[in-house]
Amino acid sequence: MSFFNEKTNPFIQMFNNLPPEEKEKYTKMGDYMYGLVDFETSEIIKDPNVELESILDALRSGLSIDDLTEKEQDLIRHHWGCIDHVLANGN
Repeated sequence: MSFFNEKTNPFIQMFNNLPPEEKEKYTKMGDYMYGLVDFETSEIIKDPNVELESILDALRSGLSIDDLTEKEQDLIRHHWGCIDHVLANGN
């Protein structure tokens, strides 16, 4: 049995047989759990929204993107896709 084969993995089959509202619930739960882990550094992100908000506040106050750490830039890319979008829209 291969875990990556949708046809033979019983967990994927069970998930696919769930009602839509249950699928949505488990999908949101997975997004939340995996969104709190930086898998490249094995660090747990305490609350990405708080960290993100402080980064955005700093940018709004005039901090240059070049002054952000790579981790901070990655957090912005993860949420909006690119840093230019954040600055252009004033998020």
